[in-house]
Amino acid sequence: PRSPATRGRERMGSISASVAPENVLPLVDLARWSTDIEVKRDAVAGLASLAQTDVNKAVIGKMGALVALIDLVFREDSSPGSPRNSSPRIARSSVSTKQLFTPETKGRTARFSTGDNLPGLSRSHSLQAGSRVSVSSSRDVKLTRISAQTIALLLTNTANQDRFVAAGGLEHTHRMVGTATNVEIRESLASILSNMSRNPEYQAKMVGDGGLHAVVELGCSSEEKTCMHAASCCKRLSALASNQQTWPGECLESVIGWLVSSRTLKLQKLAIEIVANLCEASEVNGARFVEFDGVSKLTPFLTGVHGDELRLVAAKCVGKVACIQSTRSHFGSPEVIDALHSLLERGMVSKDSEQIQSALHVFCQLADCETNKVKMRDTGYTEVVFHVEAAAAASDKVVRRLCSRFLMLLAESSECRVQMEPHIPAVLNMMQSTDYGALLSTTTLLYYLSDTPSCRASIVTQATKVMKLLNRRMVVPYAEFDKVAVKLAANLVIDAQTKREVMLLLPAIANFMEAIKSKDNDTQVSTVRFLSGMADTTDEAHRAELVTMGVVRRLRVIVRDGKKPSPQMALAVLRTHLKDHFAAIRIQAVYRGWLQRKWDKQSE
Repeated sequence: PRSPATRGRERMGSISASVAPENVLPLVDLARWSTDIEVKRDAVAGLASLAQTDVNKAVIGKMGALVALIDLVFREDSSPGSPRNSSPRIARSSVSTKQLFTPETKGRTARFSTGDNLPGLSRSHSLQAGSRVSVSSSRDVKLTRISAQTIALLLTNTANQDRFVAAGGLEHTHRMVGTATNVEIRESLASILSNMSRNPEYQAKMVGDGGLHAVVELGCSSEEKTCMHAASCCKRLSALASNQQTWPGECLESVIGWLVSSRTLKLQKLAIEIVANLCEASEVNGARFVEFDGVSKLTPFLTGVHGDELRLVAAKCVGKVACIQSTRSHFGSPEVIDALHSLLERGMVSKDSEQIQSALHVFCQLADCETNKVKMRDTGYTEVVFHVEAAAAASDKVVRRLCSRFLMLLAESSECRVQMEPHIPAVLNMMQSTDYGALLSTTTLLYYLSDTPSCRASIVTQATKVMKLLNRRMVVPYAEFDKVAVKLAANLVIDAQTKREVMLLLPAIANFMEAIKSKDNDTQVSTVRFLSGMADTTDEAHRAELVTMGVVRRLRVIVRDGKKPSPQMALAVLRTHLKDHFAAIRIQAVYRGWLQRKWDKQSE
């Protein structure tokens, strides 16, 4: 037996097969030139019926239907008896519309000729709207409505979009938005603009030509479908990078206003996504978002009052808006901090990976602001993120990377480090990650902790493990990691016990010494600090071992070729901790030079 879809395609096939250019042209001529208003309506209704099938749209556009429809919708004198129509090419009796359709298509056409909407378009309030219409008395509202709906249908075809723009339809639509009050006509205008925004070629034009104000005005309508078409249009336009930079401030303010004025969650979701697009890479829009009180209007969506779906969308929006440094401190209110903390906990309970990643991404953005760090610490962010990291699967690199980055950013504040002291064993386990992004953040976190004496005391008890982990990772050339690793090692060898343990790891010392060749000044300074700490010992055997490994030679290279302040630091190490070995090596150099000169003279 045939499926319903197959039978549907067979029924539509009869319509598609009957639409040849010679059959479409009479409808176009009737719509454009007939002096009988009923004939015009029936002709347009026929075009609308045919336009429901995608394969027919290109044929209808080629036959000039868009020009005729634009004339009917946007010309105030497009009714019978106007100068444009005073010399019709086709009279009503010359072509019978009944001859153009099969019995199946008659019924479809009749729906439009009787004033019904196109399939999928709302008819709500149509009678009331007809009584409120404020257009020229020469315009037939029913004809205008059907024509506008037909244009919207045809504009899902790319070639028709080009024809529509070439005929000036885009500018006409923008102008008509300000004058049309009929609900269904405004809905069709919004649908026209929404379909046009699907074409990347016209997205910049729609904003640059000032048409964005018309779209936003439609978005402020009281009719849900009109608002949804306009908001969808705005979302597509806001995704274009060039539009984000030229988006008018008053239009952004209107979009932010949709968060509180809209009665539908769908429109509020679209408004949040538009704000996220506009503020992600534009500091101007980020500042406007704060100025227009966007934070307080967005906050209720983070609390879950409007459902979990909108909570997640709002969290992603915060993450994008917070990409702008100047906006981050404004999200430090207790309501926002508590709501985001709750978002991560709910994601853990439901094991929703997307929700966990979104929450962690926002955490990282907000933690990169000094005023937010202590607030997040006091709300329990440290404990919950360590818990998430421990529970994350080994293959979930995104979550592990976000966790380590957030903890690293939090540890930049000395006030937050003491709270992390009980979690140092967990940090050491995180250092075993094979992902270099997570490894770099974790090593930087441990370096920040080692700057605090109480935390350093906990780390040095695991000094051998730390140094082995660092040595294992330094085998792979990675300049950023090497810089942090040497800084961490320089902090650890301040402790006498750590020095004795490190001296048993000669390969590790050799790898750290290689970092002195780096052209990065910070890396050079940290390497000199590390060697200074290792040489600052009363054990002469340890010093001799360092000299044998070439420490003096490397430090002399820094004295000669290094950038400030590395040369002064290296010279201080040579003169303080290695002065006897430094003097001996200098004497050896002088004596070898004297022998070489004597040998040269004998050779002559």
